[in-house]
Amino acid sequence: MIATVILAQGAAEGYVNWVFLQAGVAPSGTWIGRWGALRHAAAKLGRDGEIGLPKAHRSFFNELDAWRNFLLHGDAKARESLRKALSAQQLSVQAAEVELLDCAYALNVMDRVDAACRWAEERTGIPAPAARGAWVAADEC
Repeated sequence: MIATVILAQGAAEGYVNWVFLQAGVAPSGTWIGRWGALRHAAAKLGRDGEIGLPKAHRSFFNELDAWRNFLLHGDAKARESLRKALSAQQLSVQAAEVELLDCAYALNVMDRVDAACRWAEERTGIPAPAARGAWVAADEC
């Protein structure tokens, strides 16, 4: 589960950076901020229309970022960010964090990263590895 959270966050950050680079726009700000600013990259790619990051994706990215920071750093700031993220998702902050990290959550994380990447691919035209079966091992196809 820990690897799933860390790698899923890295994939989401890497994909949004790739979109910006393909559009010729230097990525700046936080990785979540870049997801929120995909409209700039999409415009450079000739994609018209208002692209606003759906609230569900932004909430998930905040949660994923909080988990990643908690798992990699575990300092007071990371613990507080995780408590806020869990409260925002209406998850019990009374439960030990490790009780929330289970196989069901790992599947949920992968589904939500895949959904966000598919959403962005539809709007930017830049292929998302997650939407091309990269999450699935060859023997699972």
